[in-house]
Amino acid sequence: MRKAGAPPQLLAAAEASMRKQGDEAEFEVWPENWAVLEIFLSLATCWTWVAPGFGTPVRTGIPAQEVQAAMTLLGIDRDEWPLTYRRVRDMESAALAVFAQ
Repeated sequence: MRKAGAPPQLLAAAEASMRKQGDEAEFEVWPENWAVLEIFLSLATCWTWVAPGFGTPVRTGIPAQEVQAAMTLLGIDRDEWPLTYRRVRDMESAALAVFAQ
């Protein structure tokens, strides 16, 4: 925000918000789930959206080819792909449920 030239009052508000969220934003990730989380987070810009006529756009999921590309680029062993893919899809389902609220 600084690089974009945001005014000081906006920067102060953003910093206060981040401090307020500090403890809430912390969570534990078990080592065996770290790669799946890393893949899921790398797919943040890959959601497919559907915009119904005159309705609010909704996320419908992440394309399979994007998940495969992320696994490849992040160096996941090919023999781990099936389980990793299912775990990413589990996270996707949980996220979709939250987005639908």
